Amino acid sequence: MSTVGTACAFSVIQCVTKRTRQLERLLYMLDSTAAKFEQVKSCTNWIVFSPSTRAQVQNKYAKMLLDFLEKERGLDIPTLFTNSIHLESYHEELQQLLVLAEEEELLRQRVGGTWDFIVATSIDQNCLTLIRTCERLWNDLLPQTSTVSPLINSIRGDPDSPSGLRGNETSCSAVHPWPSTVL
Repeated sequence: MSTVGTACAFSVIQCVTKRTRQLERLLYMLDSTAAKFEQVKSCTNWIVFSPSTRAQVQNKYAKMLLDFLEKERGLDIPTLFTNSIHLESYHEELQQLLVLAEEEELLRQRVGGTWDFIVATSIDQNCLTLIRTCERLWNDLLPQTSTVSPLINSIRGDPDSPSGLRGNETSCSAVHPWPSTVL
């Protein structure tokens, strides 16, 4: 018997849904961490929180974020897209992929200053090192070029993309349903 990898079990639209949920989780965790860092740093008047205790708390939050990001990386969403199955029309898939690419870009823009904020509210060097590691991992999870760009190019029939769709009339008609008028 042959075994089918779990990556082959998802349609493009299911992969889009998985990536969208992942982006929501990433944003939630980053925003939560930023809020906790600010909260811990602003507790200077509390006798209970000495500077070393506050640093320990921030280190704990940074480690939680790092663990979370490593688990998210383990999902390997780009591979899911690479091995996804085209069950819907290419036009519908393309629209969903374009929306997802835009969501990734908006998230990149939104969190640009969040990392700087977390660094600015870090209390000690150990925590700062952890945060920079988290930021690198985040950048791996949300690269400058959308994770779905190769699939978008493939559906569009981009000659530079490695695609089995090139020259396929159905993909062209699904993406461009109206013929161009010749004058």
